Amino acid sequence: MPGDGSFPIVLTADRTLFTDYGGFGGGGFLACLPARIIPKFILHHFLCPRIPSKNGRAVLAPYSLRRIEAVLIGNGFDEGEIIVAHPDDLGKVVGEKTKIIGVTTVDPKGYAPVSHTLCSLLGGGEPCTAIEFRRLLTSSIIRKHKRHIKIIVGGPGAWQISDEEAKLLGIDVIFIGEGEEALAEIFRRVLRGENMPSRVYGEPIKSELIPRIINPARGGHVEITRGCGRGCQFCTQTARRWITFPLDHVIEEVKVNVRGGVNSICLLSDDGLRYGSKDLSINQEAVLKLYKSILALEGVESISISHISFSTVLQTPNLIRSISEICGYTEKTPLFGPQIGLETGSPRLIRKYMIGKPKPFTPEDWPEVVTQATHVLNENNWYPCTTLIIGLPGENEDDVIKTLEIVDDLKGSKQWLFPLFFSAMSPSKLEKEKAFTIDDMTNAHWELLFKCYEHSMKYTKEIIDKFIDSGGLFSKKGIIKALLKAGLRIVEKSFDIIKRNPREIINSIGSLDIRSSWSLLKLMPSLLKAII
Repeated sequence: MPGDGSFPIVLTADRTLFTDYGGFGGGGFLACLPARIIPKFILHHFLCPRIPSKNGRAVLAPYSLRRIEAVLIGNGFDEGEIIVAHPDDLGKVVGEKTKIIGVTTVDPKGYAPVSHTLCSLLGGGEPCTAIEFRRLLTSSIIRKHKRHIKIIVGGPGAWQISDEEAKLLGIDVIFIGEGEEALAEIFRRVLRGENMPSRVYGEPIKSELIPRIINPARGGHVEITRGCGRGCQFCTQTARRWITFPLDHVIEEVKVNVRGGVNSICLLSDDGLRYGSKDLSINQEAVLKLYKSILALEGVESISISHISFSTVLQTPNLIRSISEICGYTEKTPLFGPQIGLETGSPRLIRKYMIGKPKPFTPEDWPEVVTQATHVLNENNWYPCTTLIIGLPGENEDDVIKTLEIVDDLKGSKQWLFPLFFSAMSPSKLEKEKAFTIDDMTNAHWELLFKCYEHSMKYTKEIIDKFIDSGGLFSKKGIIKALLKAGLRIVEKSFDIIKRNPREIINSIGSLDIRSSWSLLKLMPSLLKAII
């Protein structure tokens, strides 16, 4: 570290990413809410509490930053000249010696489906993700030293930033794509003072050439596969080649997390049950060996998984059963929240936009695949977060009715049903399409939205105690449980009101702004009345 306390290379992210969400894996969804209805104090101290640091160096960090840190060090950069830091600590690590600030971002403009949906349904405005991203790049410490610093922004949300917006925010290079192969050379060129294009694209790389993280990731994250291979036209993962990481690579990253004090491991994958396979097939032996090997490591207490698919589950119900036995998932200690895409109940839309999604089954089989796979999951104490897409291009009334029918078939199942407005993301085959908005909603769409909400609310009320007591949310303190239950009552009553005239009421709440503590205090009598 140079004498003034600054580092030549600083890697960071806004605070909606640089957090463990208080132990709640789904906290990232809450950061997608409109910033005007989340007081800054609540966002910073409860929804996105900061991760501890030592001398400005983050103890835990987003997985993407840990990967880039490993890429740079693996390509000959001096470890002592690189620091991964929380945005609140930039004043300690950015100074006259700093040459590059690397920023990872997921949703800097609020164009991603969750932000787009929540902000649309809650009266508009920017999500917390966008506000905090802008707060980071316009911070006083960055402005003070911008004359000698180049800012490189990458990550899955980098595509959202236009060249004009990049100029306004002082971004010098937008990096889009996979960074393991190209990013080290880009950093070298910037350090040499070379002129760089404003937008650079990375290419896929073989898994064996991707370096292991060398410092622990928040959430105990460990990437086990990359890409998907099913070819859904709305999804950005389609552009990424399917790879599965060798077992020793995964185990070493788990060990890094454990040494950092993380005992709950989350496996990152778009379809984790296909670990060890070369295509859409399933390698049960590899998956079971993966789970057993991780749990055999001293210090590992639990394993979760980020994403799975209905078709994979239905192919291998015995695999789900075996994993539950290995991990100890029971009715008292279930697995909460692996994300799984239902998307639509319409075989026509499945065939048109995601023909690979049901494989080895057919688009016509899809409704049955979803209901049977859900039964397999629930029977083995897996309670997923299931997403649907409202407003795929060309969706008609019959398509929505078929989705309503599948939601009816899922009545009583243990899962969250989370409908999301179609959002054109890049890179995807539908990136030029128009995003779905409130103005496009039909009566059938509203019926679908409210049916999903009613299902999720009923399910949440049934499992909230179990969810909190399992360690899945913030803490086991009674006050947290009471606040959450109060929040559920407010949401429930609010939706009952919205259902009467959704468009009018959503428009009316667009003026609500409780970001300041004073605004929140003024609203407290109404909130207390709603709770009681």
